[in-house]
Amino acid sequence: MNRFNLTFRGEIVEGHDPEQVRDRLAQLLTIDDPVVLQRCFSGDPVVLRRNLERKEAAELYARLRRLGVHVDLVKIGERGDLHAGETDSLLASPKTEAPSSPTPDDAIAPAPDTSGNAGRKWPTAPAGSAAKNSITSGKLKESEAHKAIRRADLAASKELQAEHNAELKSREKALKKALLSKEKEKARHTKAIDKAQKKTLSREAKHKARLAAAKRKAELQQEQADEAAKRTQALKIEQAEQARLQAIAREAQERREAEESERMAAERAEKARLEQARQEEKRRLAAKKTAQKAKEKRKAQEVAARLQVENARRKREQADEAARRRAEEVLRKAEEEEQQRALEEDQQAQRRAMEEQAIQRAATELAHKPGLKQVHARVKTRLETPSMQRRSGAQTVATKRKKQAGAPNIYSLTPFRNTPGIRDRATLSKQAMRHAYTAAAIALVAALILAVRLATLPANSQLDGPTGMAIAPQGRLLLIAGQHLFLHDRSGVSISELPFASLGVSDLRPPLAFDGTGKLLAVGELNTDTTPPGPDSGPLLRCDLNANTCEDFASELSGSNVSALAVHPIDGSIFVTDSTRGELLQLSAEGSVIARASIALPAQPALHLDSGLLLINSTMGPGISVYRYEADAFGTQLDEILLLPDDDSSGEFSGVADFVRNGEYWWAIMQSATQPNLQLARFDSRWQFVDRPKLAQGSHPAQLVSWATRTLVRDPARTAIQRFSSSGVPEVPLVSKGLSKQLGEQEHRANLVQLGWRIGLALTLLAAAAGLCLGGLHRVRSLVYTSCRERGAAPVDELADDIDWVDLAPDRDANFRRTGLGYLALATGLVMGAIGLGASSIQLAGVLLALTGPAIALLLLQRSDTGHIGVSSDQLLLVDHTGMYHFGGGARIHHRGPFVMIDDVIVFTGTLLLPAFSPAAIQAQVRPVVVGGITVDRKIVTVKLVQARHPLALGAMVILATSASAIALLSLHGIF
Repeated sequence: MNRFNLTFRGEIVEGHDPEQVRDRLAQLLTIDDPVVLQRCFSGDPVVLRRNLERKEAAELYARLRRLGVHVDLVKIGERGDLHAGETDSLLASPKTEAPSSPTPDDAIAPAPDTSGNAGRKWPTAPAGSAAKNSITSGKLKESEAHKAIRRADLAASKELQAEHNAELKSREKALKKALLSKEKEKARHTKAIDKAQKKTLSREAKHKARLAAAKRKAELQQEQADEAAKRTQALKIEQAEQARLQAIAREAQERREAEESERMAAERAEKARLEQARQEEKRRLAAKKTAQKAKEKRKAQEVAARLQVENARRKREQADEAARRRAEEVLRKAEEEEQQRALEEDQQAQRRAMEEQAIQRAATELAHKPGLKQVHARVKTRLETPSMQRRSGAQTVATKRKKQAGAPNIYSLTPFRNTPGIRDRATLSKQAMRHAYTAAAIALVAALILAVRLATLPANSQLDGPTGMAIAPQGRLLLIAGQHLFLHDRSGVSISELPFASLGVSDLRPPLAFDGTGKLLAVGELNTDTTPPGPDSGPLLRCDLNANTCEDFASELSGSNVSALAVHPIDGSIFVTDSTRGELLQLSAEGSVIARASIALPAQPALHLDSGLLLINSTMGPGISVYRYEADAFGTQLDEILLLPDDDSSGEFSGVADFVRNGEYWWAIMQSATQPNLQLARFDSRWQFVDRPKLAQGSHPAQLVSWATRTLVRDPARTAIQRFSSSGVPEVPLVSKGLSKQLGEQEHRANLVQLGWRIGLALTLLAAAAGLCLGGLHRVRSLVYTSCRERGAAPVDELADDIDWVDLAPDRDANFRRTGLGYLALATGLVMGAIGLGASSIQLAGVLLALTGPAIALLLLQRSDTGHIGVSSDQLLLVDHTGMYHFGGGARIHHRGPFVMIDDVIVFTGTLLLPAFSPAAIQAQVRPVVVGGITVDRKIVTVKLVQARHPLALGAMVILATSASAIALLSLHGIF
């Protein structure tokens, strides 16, 4: 081994304070004498430490360099003088004191034995026999080899000592010259040190090579000498081994025969037990079938009785409904007759008023005509059209005026009347506005409540996959999901489905394990328990799946958090971990606590038994903790196995989530410190990394189970369980039909619940929007009718011959057809574009519903009456689509764009796409009169359109309704 002396020549590293360096050196080396300290900085070489090992010398050298002290490391030979090359010694090495000069014994001391035979005593034998002579000759050869090695070693040591002396002299000369110039001295000193180190390393390598060659030669000679003795000894050992193997083979054959007889007896007993269980199952099924038939018979009788009662009730309801309809029919006929009589009375009153006006007009004309005899006036009605006029006692025939194209039937028109209901519209609109705003506020509050409830629906109510699994006896697979247990046979086919209620429990959750009797051990809660357990605690239950019963097990664990289970396959004892208290417990097969120990446990421990040892995933990182479970050393940790899936993955993994053994390999779920996803790794029986089986994309494995020769990986977010072969190759995932059916039903129920909440939210939002729109409309309506002063329409009988009626638009139907075809082409293009973009059926239905509104509005406007416009001097006669007319001029006429109105009578003059009247006639006849009227804002036009129920207003409402329905339908797209 290389050793060094630490030499100091009073040099201080540049940049350090000399006084501080003195104090630090004195404190480090515990130098109390000032004379000794002054001597260190005199410039003469002083040995601070002697005979230091390489590591210790390097550490002390680095510490002194940090303190600002520049020292030299002088290498000494393994058998040279420890004081060689030094002129003074200040402090001795704290470990050893070497002699000042080599002793004679050192000169002939043998080289160190590195072959492993140090301290071995070779046997000697008296001379005489050939074997003894061969041994003696072998020892002589060995002695000569050792002498040759020692001579070579001594020559190499002397050569190395001479080289060291020469090197030290050259270094002292270099140091004396460096004192004149400190900067140059540093560069030369550094260069000299590097050169010396290279030379030293080179000489050491050559020396080690010579020593290794000599040692190999000696070992070869020794091996040749031992070979003959080994052959003889090996022959004797082989003969004894053959005899021992024959005895072991005989014992193994006897043991196998005994085990085979015991196994056959156990199989016969098992077959008998299974046959008895089958017979009992048949009897139970027969009894259950009989009870089921009786129950179905009772249900059929109950259904028949209910049907009879329902038929009788339905007949009574039908009789009542017929009587009610007859009464309603009689009442309706009476109301219709009453309305008809009232209508006839109104018509007669209007006819009498018109006749009186005609009589008065005729009397006035006759009173102004001279030379006429006074005669009795003849009563005329409006049904009589005057054809002759009397002038100056003579009657002349007047020419009849032809009926104009845009003229209405004067006798079918209804005049506008300023009734009390019309005068109270402003007050009624204010009341309706308040009611609408109140309803909108209530709808908004309801929508907010529904939205909050919809947003706070439990996200984990939807079950995605199994929450636990275990291997039942006979290789069956048990899955737990939701409120059911699903049992499968060895091939993965569903056998039975057990709800928690049938077992008498309200909850069962992992960890799961089967004891020696085939009963299930799990954490849960019985229906008879009155005290609800915490979310992470609960009693340990033992369930008999054949009898559908569960009972408390291990009452001493009450209040504990059972986080892992493992059953001993031989004595049936159970090992339990309590992660809350950090305890490891051993229970007997009856549930009593046998042993207890406090150990460090992770948050989710995994517990397995293997080769008489207890294995638990470590809390320190990606490792497995090995514990003993004997009674005298229960819970004693023996070892810590570090799992490294790759050679360079020492810092990549932070822990082990679960592990299991399958055949000759260990499988482990590794928790990554750099990635969010867990990874699956496979190791051999010595925990050496083998490979990483490939999981499905986006998997989050939570549990590993060994199922015969396959390994199952459970992912709580997946219905299918991933399956791997013994060689780590992924196989077809295992999908439980019972679990898939339950998940489908649960998803359907969740969708229905979501649909109900969303429909309620959509309806409340639509109600709120409708209330706000209606309230805004009534607000504007109240403002409009507050400022309006309506007047009733004057009779127009006497002006009928003086009115010029505006012609209707030519080819109005053809224009509407062209507009409809253009809209149809546009709608078809939009629908085809939605189909091309991959719209779903609901989205396509929403688009079609939204496009239906404008089509209905266009058809409604085409089928409705356009009304009539008549011009008489500077006044207009407006007739709306319902036949109600108004007559006026000047400020009585209101207009905006294509709309002309007098009070509540409004007429749409038409546009390019929606024609109504002839544009030329409107410009020539109507526009000069309308200019003298008042231009109103859009609010008044909107209110008047809605008040008159104009086809344009009805079409706009249809468009709004279909658009709102389409939006509501699209909002439900997430459900479907």
